[in-house]
Amino acid sequence: MKSEVQEMQNEIQLREDEYGSMDVNPKRERYSILQNEIETIKNKMSKSSGSKEELMRQLKETKKELKEKKFKDIELRVRTLTIHHKTVEMAVKDLERYHGALDSGAFVLFFCCLFVCLFVCLFVCCCFLRQVCLVPPVLLYSYQILFVL
Repeated sequence: MKSEVQEMQNEIQLREDEYGSMDVNPKRERYSILQNEIETIKNKMSKSSGSKEELMRQLKETKKELKEKKFKDIELRVRTLTIHHKTVEMAVKDLERYHGALDSGAFVLFFCCLFVCLFVCLFVCCCFLRQVCLVPPVLLYSYQILFVL
């Protein structure tokens, strides 16, 4: 029995020497670093789950809003407004091309011809009215001056 006790004491002494020779400080530092990482990961998980819950709540609210009357047939309204907008854009573009095609000389020529035709018509009418004598001669004379101009 004494030999067994001696063996046990030797075993205990051997183990104490082994444990004494071990440096525990690096393992404690590693343990604290791992604990900090675990805490950071837990915080990130909490934030992520909170963000997810918030996004789910916003999604539910948005779906509820889309069912309201003001958003019904929104695609059709957007489509018709887009068609109207594109049509107006095409009309403006056509008018710009038309305006660009006509130079100032063409405008002048067109309006000169228009005024000549107008004055010819007035002159013919005035001549006819002079024969009928419904228009005073002063008024007829002013129309003739305009025609000459």
